[in-house]
Amino acid sequence: MKRLALLAVLLAWLVPALPAAEFWESKALKDWTDKDIQKLVTGSPWAKIARGVTDGAGSTAESQSSRPQPGLDRGTSEGLGAGPSMGGDQQSPFESAAKAAAVMPDITVAVRWLTSLPMRQAQIRAKYGKDADTAQAAKQYVETVPSFYTLGVAGVPGLFLSAYGGDRAKEMVQQTAILSIKGKEALHAAAVQLVPNGANMDVLIAFPRMMPITLADQEVTFTTRLGSMSVRTTFRLKDMQVRGKLEL
Repeated sequence: MKRLALLAVLLAWLVPALPAAEFWESKALKDWTDKDIQKLVTGSPWAKIARGVTDGAGSTAESQSSRPQPGLDRGTSEGLGAGPSMGGDQQSPFESAAKAAAVMPDITVAVRWLTSLPMRQAQIRAKYGKDADTAQAAKQYVETVPSFYTLGVAGVPGLFLSAYGGDRAKEMVQQTAILSIKGKEALHAAAVQLVPNGANMDVLIAFPRMMPITLADQEVTFTTRLGSMSVRTTFRLKDMQVRGKLEL
């Protein structure tokens, strides 16, 4: 008997403990806590903290203010309230953003896959509280498959986008935002929305679901241009599963 007890203890020590299931797997939605949701939106498979690379890194504001801006005609200042074309010693309408980039080379933003099931559940939990599992509208919202893949970039300094004007900033994001998958044609943004959030801006980017993303694709890389800053981050698809199903 003593030998059997000793063997049981030895086996328990040798066999590694199974990792605890994440709350989005193990908890009913009504039991999600604010701490759970904070973890989901800041450090989960559907939320990546990415470093934004600015034009100002390693260069002066003067050199940046004269650099052509992608997708924009620097000869005019349409939509910026600065009058007709800039010439001579007049200040470029983009100079304020370039100066900001020069002194803030290291910026972090949160890139979130908003149409994933856990992210949509978090929205429902925040809105309906303890009724999140039973409210009919909540149930319908969670069970409806979104028509697009929508990603959000939170924490973008507003100055980086406001210098371009709302419509032109959205145009830049839509022209440069892509989802890249090895061996497949990249998905390009179909629509962009800018949402003010204090001094920052949240950027919502929708991509068409015309090409299904599957576990076999392994990774999806998101890149975009946000005014004076570019962002790139990669999502590992095998981690983005809930109860064995890929959730995007």
